[in-house]
Amino acid sequence: MKENLKNKIIVALGILTIIFLIASISSYQEATKQRILVSQERRARIELEEKASGSDLKIKQLREALERVEANSAKAIIDYNQKISELKLQLETVTKLKEKLEEDLGQALVSQGKK
Repeated sequence: MKENLKNKIIVALGILTIIFLIASISSYQEATKQRILVSQERRARIELEEKASGSDLKIKQLREALERVEANSAKAIIDYNQKISELKLQLETVTKLKEKLEEDLGQALVSQGKK
């Protein structure tokens, strides 16, 4: 009877050992899968951070370019306004000269008509 009980205990322990072995192998495989997933996620994060830093650099470059364009535009507008002012002054001068010439011509024609 004792021998029979020993055999049953040995068989039960063997079965438990096989169950634990299977559980250990399964756990190892799951841990390996998780390590791979974590590694892939880490790689994806690094790539996103690199893209983000590249985007930040592009944004900075675009802002600098925009500032240069704004500065050049402001200068161009100032130059344009100065040119317009100069042209207005020249137009006034030419208009005055034209009026003076017309007046002189009128006087010359009147003086010739009197002769």
